[in-house]
Amino acid sequence: MRILKLLQQEELSAISLLRSQHLIRFRENFNDELEIYHDRIREAIIRNLSTSERQLYHHKLALALEISSSIDPEILVVHFLQASDLEKTAKYALIAGDKACQALAFDQAAHFYQICINLYDKNASLESLKTLQIKLATVLSCVGRGAEAAQVFLLASEEAEVEEWLDLQRRAAEQFLVSGLITEGLSLFHTILNALGMQLPTTPQEAVDSLLEIRQEISARGFNFKERAESELSREEKLSIDACWSIVIGLTFIDTIRAAGFQARHLLLALEAGEVYRISRALAMEVGHRAAGGKAVLNNVFELVEQLTILLDKVPNPHTLGLYELVVGSISYFNGDWKETCKFMREGEKIFREQCVNVPWEIDATKLYLLRALYYLGEIKEITHQLPGLLKEVQERSNLWIVALIYSRFYIVALAEDLPTLAQKQVNEAISNWSQEGFYMQHYWNLFANVEILLYSQQYSKAWELIDKAWSKLTESLLLRVEIFSLETLYLHARCALAIALESDEKDKFFILAKQDAQEIENRQAVWAMPLAKLIYAMIADQTGDKTTAILQLEQAENELIAVNMYLYAYCTCYRRGQLMNNSEGENLKQKASEWLNNQTIKNVAGIANMLIPGHWE
Repeated sequence: MRILKLLQQEELSAISLLRSQHLIRFRENFNDELEIYHDRIREAIIRNLSTSERQLYHHKLALALEISSSIDPEILVVHFLQASDLEKTAKYALIAGDKACQALAFDQAAHFYQICINLYDKNASLESLKTLQIKLATVLSCVGRGAEAAQVFLLASEEAEVEEWLDLQRRAAEQFLVSGLITEGLSLFHTILNALGMQLPTTPQEAVDSLLEIRQEISARGFNFKERAESELSREEKLSIDACWSIVIGLTFIDTIRAAGFQARHLLLALEAGEVYRISRALAMEVGHRAAGGKAVLNNVFELVEQLTILLDKVPNPHTLGLYELVVGSISYFNGDWKETCKFMREGEKIFREQCVNVPWEIDATKLYLLRALYYLGEIKEITHQLPGLLKEVQERSNLWIVALIYSRFYIVALAEDLPTLAQKQVNEAISNWSQEGFYMQHYWNLFANVEILLYSQQYSKAWELIDKAWSKLTESLLLRVEIFSLETLYLHARCALAIALESDEKDKFFILAKQDAQEIENRQAVWAMPLAKLIYAMIADQTGDKTTAILQLEQAENELIAVNMYLYAYCTCYRRGQLMNNSEGENLKQKASEWLNNQTIKNVAGIANMLIPGHWE
């Protein structure tokens, strides 16, 4: 045993005696390390030592251990710190931090780098304070502690030259955005972009105009580029491209329209620069943003995928390989292929977790798409299983944007338990921590959540009032340019109109609004558009007393929903059809639907049916 070789005969005899008295032992699985047999013995010894004696023993132990090259530096940090030898504490904290960083133990690395920074004035021989701060900020960002990382990047920038200052400011701004601190992130980006000759659009329409203009420019120039190594790029070129990347990932799940506008600029700048990794990264994100257009733009999107595949074959990179799975999965998502979405997102998450570092945003994105696809598949049990772990993870790193999205999008878990009050509370708490400026995706999903919870609870007049009041904000935000948002929202609007019609003396007015929504939905090319439109027509037929048409529309919608794997909607449709038939066959349909929904942890089948297909159905 290595430790025994360092000891004299007298010391070995002492060890044998202490072991025989059960006062010390060799650590299990670590036969070269000794430890006190029981914590009470340790506590008793320490209690009887003065402060100076404890420091002396720590120092002697540290000096003895320092001789051994096999001793972990973190152990030396503990003992030199307790001995108040701050210079050596800082020295070994830096070594321990670097070692932890290489082992991808980023939280541990952050702990040791923080010790170095705290002791910086005590050891001028350490690396510069700025270097230490950059190391700390980088490992904090790797574990998704973005708000903390941003503050440290800002501190590091105080001692930087102009170009490095801009990049450190960019990294800080990115970390603010990916943590959901929008005001702080955008404030920094206004300064950064101004220095780079760019600016953020101030309105959604400006963003769309910019997006269309740049995409037209890309279309005219094509995707050819003169390949250059990263070392050949100027710092300004790299900074401009990376600033666009930061804004794109920071805003994609917050302010989608502005993110899309900057994504087009991101791709154009990358193509002009000619560096393969940045082009691959930009192409991947362009695929994701264009995919939001749905089936109408599918051919164009697959042309981009082909370009991306050529680059990945040429220069494979784990990050861009993960992005490939993410964005190709998003194509499936925006085109209603929920099973394929799940497959791609699981593979993307696997690549990010196992082969990449500093990718918390990418992992969050794959999880978000996965959970939404599971919702459309009706896999509520699986969502219930996965959600607590994800929530714990993102709450521990204070990630506001995804916490807000999770609670505002997966309230179905609380509703499945028939707890609408809890669902409402969670939704309200999530948005309370969110920026109240503008109308971001979080506000959209919060609105959606509140309306559906009211429908679940049969508070139909409140549901209509809420969506009717927000309709102008929704249209002004231009979020409804994204096909999936358009389909969801039109169907929600129609549901609310038909729900309030149940209680209104102006039924025809609301029937007209619902029909208009159905016609808008029919104009969409998504595979799940027609069954949604048929559900609206079925609800109208039911309320107008045309039972035969209602049953027929429900049956057709149910079959079409099953064909596109939308089982939650399909079995709620089956349940409604059974109610309307009001015979033994209808009872069988209700029982079949209830058994499936109960198996997905849904306790109040009628409540979920009220939410998705409101009406009396008698």
